[in-house]
Amino acid sequence: MDRKKSTNFIFCFTALIVITAVVFCYPFFICYNAYAVTNSPIYSSWYVGQNEPYGLNVKSLWKDIKNKTTYDVTYQKSDVVVAIIDSGLDVNHSYFSGSLWTNDKESANGIDDDGNGVIDDIHGANFTTSRYNGDYKDCMTGGTASQYWHGTHVAGIVKSIAPNVKIMPIRAGVKSRSSGEVVCSFDNKSVVEAILYAANNGADIINLSFGTMKKGYVTEKVRISADNSQYSIQDAINFAVENCGAMVVGAMGNSGKSVDFYPACCDNVVSVMASNEQGKRWLSSNYLLQADIAAPGYNILSTIGSNVSTEGAPTGYGVKNGTSMAAPYVSGVAALLMSITGVNNGRDIVGYITDKNALSSFDYANTLGKSNVLLDYKACKKILDNVIDGEDIPKPNDIYSQKITCYDNEKMTINIKYGYEGEAEWYNNGELKNVGYSYTFKPTVNTLIEVRVNGILVEAYEVTVKSYEELILTISLSVVGGIVLIGGVSAICVYFYIKKKRSI
Repeated sequence: MDRKKSTNFIFCFTALIVITAVVFCYPFFICYNAYAVTNSPIYSSWYVGQNEPYGLNVKSLWKDIKNKTTYDVTYQKSDVVVAIIDSGLDVNHSYFSGSLWTNDKESANGIDDDGNGVIDDIHGANFTTSRYNGDYKDCMTGGTASQYWHGTHVAGIVKSIAPNVKIMPIRAGVKSRSSGEVVCSFDNKSVVEAILYAANNGADIINLSFGTMKKGYVTEKVRISADNSQYSIQDAINFAVENCGAMVVGAMGNSGKSVDFYPACCDNVVSVMASNEQGKRWLSSNYLLQADIAAPGYNILSTIGSNVSTEGAPTGYGVKNGTSMAAPYVSGVAALLMSITGVNNGRDIVGYITDKNALSSFDYANTLGKSNVLLDYKACKKILDNVIDGEDIPKPNDIYSQKITCYDNEKMTINIKYGYEGEAEWYNNGELKNVGYSYTFKPTVNTLIEVRVNGILVEAYEVTVKSYEELILTISLSVVGGIVLIGGVSAICVYFYIKKKRSI
């Protein structure tokens, strides 16, 4: 080989090495942003963890949804609101950052700005008797962890399943114990006002993880503060479902008895029993053949309080048992289905979730011959297919999609690809930003841009943002890698050249 051919060979080989180095190094410097807190300790719990036959395998379910529709649970925001009527919520827990429902008509000034009878209800409300003592600023946390842990645990379960929905925390009471047994300390007046508040403020799902075996608790009428009218808990539930289209979910109680438990056994409520890791009834769960559904409620890891430490769990988290934990599991699945479909009528979603043809078999009394139904991963996959087939949900091939790359602080404009009948709305990571044929913005994080016409997704653009520092580092690593490889190749070439010369 003459000198010219050798030079050309080395140059081409070097160029190939540099290109290869760039291709292999570059992907390591692309970062992605997601709304779902998928690294939370909660996802190690069996009820949402992977490969658990009687749990939800929630990340697999999200992947199924993404593969079958244009909906990305971990990226897209949702306007679905889940009201947690409970003992309060630790709003300072990092897991709920950006997840609280917001009342845009209210501000923190000690005044009832929107005239709804509740002061400073910016992210929720307090309907316990403490509200008369001016306990508005702390209306959600309820004072001590011993009180608000229950509502915090319930809310964490909902968010673990449907991470992009909004949580509306409403305090209506506290959990207490009498003779070692959890008793209902949610007075019916507080509960009535809480349900009416949730319904009137747009809650799509209302979770009730409390109750009693006394039917009079839900039938007794109480006078509410807003307009001096009288409602029972059953009346308030009927109003929420029939007038506002909400879905109401209730826990069946933890006495291990075949009994009616209220408000779970009220009309218009989805009643939920608790199952364990073997797909059987948790032994302390109340049960009835008439109960609507069973869901995981044993050994459930969820949020419990920002600075609360419990044995065997990371700080801020704890393991609890109960139908109180099973009910928000069902509420979370319902919220997920609402997000995917855009259907916000609770009765339609209830129809999907309680479809006995889709649900798994469940031995509700742990005896042979009697069974109810269980909401697990296998059932949710069937329900998902039914929802996709039954509703007009955009499929991945129904829309125009494109991936775009840009650098920090680089302003860019995206023009709509096709013409549509109706105004094109531009959503930036789930938030409406513009209406028209184009959208100009300056992305600073990886972004999902969606174009919707008449509420239907028609175009999607994934914008990957890279910093100039990443570009420089990538080039530097590529150059260094190329130099090292070139040096190695050159050394090998010199070695064989010298060896050849000596052999002549």
